[in-house]
Amino acid sequence: MRAIKPSSTVDVAVHQRVYKNVALFFEAENVTDEKRIEREKAADGTTSRKVEEAGRTFLLGLEWRF
Repeated sequence: MRAIKPSSTVDVAVHQRVYKNVALFFEAENVTDEKRIEREKAADGTTSRKVEEAGRTFLLGLEWRF
């Protein structure tokens, strides 16, 4: 039997144009620092637990389109 704990993440993005083809942006992913947990129970009674942790990610940049 395999069970995956439900999870959700919160992502935020802000883009601001500063000139015709130039924009600044800020993006934050997984703001709540949510982990993904998966449990598996084998037929012989042993169990395993796997945790995936990506952490928070922040991006800040300048976008130029031409």
